Amino acid sequence: MQCYNHDVAIVLAQQCFCSRYFYLMKRHGFFIHVIFVRPDIGEICQCMRDKSQIGASMETLQMYAEVRAGHPFRGSVPETQDGSALTVQMRDVSVSNGVAWANVARTNPSGRKKPDWLRPGDILFLARGARNFAVHLDQVPGPAVCSQYFFLIRLTDSRVLPAFLAWQINQATAQQYLRRNAEGSDQLSIRRGILEALPLTVPSVARQEQILSFVQAVKREQALVEELRQNRDNEVQALFARLLQRNEINA
Repeated sequence: MQCYNHDVAIVLAQQCFCSRYFYLMKRHGFFIHVIFVRPDIGEICQCMRDKSQIGASMETLQMYAEVRAGHPFRGSVPETQDGSALTVQMRDVSVSNGVAWANVARTNPSGRKKPDWLRPGDILFLARGARNFAVHLDQVPGPAVCSQYFFLIRLTDSRVLPAFLAWQINQATAQQYLRRNAEGSDQLSIRRGILEALPLTVPSVARQEQILSFVQAVKREQALVEELRQNRDNEVQALFARLLQRNEINA
């Protein structure tokens, strides 16, 4: 892990944050403590709720996208190394990292239903389980389908950006709606009609792009803070090792 001095840390902070970000830095010996102060993302969410401010309208998901069922595998997905297609399963997705394509298994989709091949710009919605979230596909590395535990959301209106829609589905307001309407006793799930009726706030494309830029800045901030934290932990461990070595020599 690279060790940052005072000037390098400042440059990294300036690269990661726009002019609305501020940072405080405090030095103790050779340790560098960086505290980032930024507008909370709730500020942007509040702007989204203020229709008069952003000219947005409250709509539902089905007005901007179609919702399709995942490929109807019977039971577990029959995996095979020489399969003709990748099959995205529940274990392959996460909110933070999207689809881990390197781990996606191959299979041969079969059945009467013609496969809905995934495309860049599609959104996968995990409809089964305790946590229901959306993942935007910015790229698809070859023929691929999603399993029956997903809904495939494909936009039909260019006024909504796919990444923005996936982001909004994962925010608190939409998540509360989904939790209220989840069904099932052994395992919760979301019906297609519930997802189609999900209320959306649709600002202008320019505002959507601004929000997505802010979200990316937050992710870069989190990555930088984690890197600095790990760097500090390494410095502490190195210091502790040197102290132990001195004690052993003096013993």
